[in-house]
Amino acid sequence: MTMTIEAAPDMPSANRPGRLLAGRDGWWAVHEDRVARLPGHAARETAHGPELVDEARVALEDQHFFAAPVQTTYAITVLTATACNLGCSYCFQNTALPAEGSFAPPRMPKAVLSGEDVTRIADFVRGQMARYGFTESSLLLFGGEPLLNPAGALDMLRAMQPLGLHKAEIITNGVPLTRSRAVELADAGLRRVQITFDGARHNHDTIRVTRNGKGTYDTILRNVRNAAEATDLSWHFRVNISHRTVDSLGALVEDLAAAVPAERASLHLALIDDIGLGYDNKVAYTDDYLEKVVALHDQAIGHGMYIPLSKPLTACQYCSAFGGTRGAVVNADGRLYNCWETAGRDEAWVVGDVSTGLPARRRHPGPLGRLRLRHQVPRLPRADPEVLRPGRRRRARRHVRAAPPPRHDLITPATAAAPDRSRHPVGDGGPLSDRGRAATADGEGVGHAEVG
Repeated sequence: MTMTIEAAPDMPSANRPGRLLAGRDGWWAVHEDRVARLPGHAARETAHGPELVDEARVALEDQHFFAAPVQTTYAITVLTATACNLGCSYCFQNTALPAEGSFAPPRMPKAVLSGEDVTRIADFVRGQMARYGFTESSLLLFGGEPLLNPAGALDMLRAMQPLGLHKAEIITNGVPLTRSRAVELADAGLRRVQITFDGARHNHDTIRVTRNGKGTYDTILRNVRNAAEATDLSWHFRVNISHRTVDSLGALVEDLAAAVPAERASLHLALIDDIGLGYDNKVAYTDDYLEKVVALHDQAIGHGMYIPLSKPLTACQYCSAFGGTRGAVVNADGRLYNCWETAGRDEAWVVGDVSTGLPARRRHPGPLGRLRLRHQVPRLPRADPEVLRPGRRRRARRHVRAAPPPRHDLITPATAAAPDRSRHPVGDGGPLSDRGRAATADGEGVGHAEVG
């Protein structure tokens, strides 16, 4: 009997998958960032959990399912502007919720990419590629809203062309993406656009609003439709899910399917998380939610749209290697960060500058340190040793003092698993794949993490 296995292309090691998941009519093998769909007889239950039968394991090996991943492009994310024209209250770049009656939450410091910065960034990328043996590059234009600085976005695309630009994507809210702007960007090398929606019109226009409270749904859809007619750009639609939007998503899928050719569109659904500011979401991972997601996927597939496979935790091109050896995140002022989640924040999160480069490797942060670095979670509080003596541990909770935020130049090793956000990013299917809940700005990208 010949076993047929559907495997996702290009990806990771060992001779057994990291996970075997039972499906309705077979198995799913998950290994690093590779997924394969297997028939029911490909695995068997054992006292230690499901295991592949020899025939299935050999078939996967023959398709290089367990091969180590090969990164062929140097990945760069560039914030062309850190300001935003929208006032989404859940955005991870906010520093607080908006005041009562306001649609303008406070945000991280403003910066705008200049022509001089573009040159410095291109020189930095050229040096990194030469140093680490890359011949191709990928670019994600990010913000804020990157098209608040259209000249910077265009200049960055053009500056990357001589560096073997292989993939180029922008994460935009779509409001400034006019037909003429889309044509300019496509001519300069842009290949994909990611845009986020918060439900159909009546929900979206109460959440994804301008900073003076105006709705944006019709403007975005019109811009998408016009840009799709004028260019051959691909489109990735990220749909944020909360109790405010979940009941209108079917209507949204219909609108999106009518806006662009189905063969150029992909869809990603993601729950919204609070980033610590107090934004609530009553939708949770339940059987009811599962059925809603499956129905929405079926609806989108019925229109011919692409649904990227959910991806497991895998190493990130930015934060899973020391010294920017595989990629870098650059703020509009040229400062380097090891994650798009921290880009543009204060000095505590900066890991270098495109002019001076990245610092030498310091020390291994350890497994818990890696997790905190990736999620921006402050280190556990430190307590006075005196209050931790036997019999006094309860008192420690009243005496803890917060540690300073972790230095993000403690970049995680290449072997560390990084949450997949699509947290995105920034795969072809769309950062930033369901990487689970995501506190989002407008963001998946070209070999980068997907954000919302």
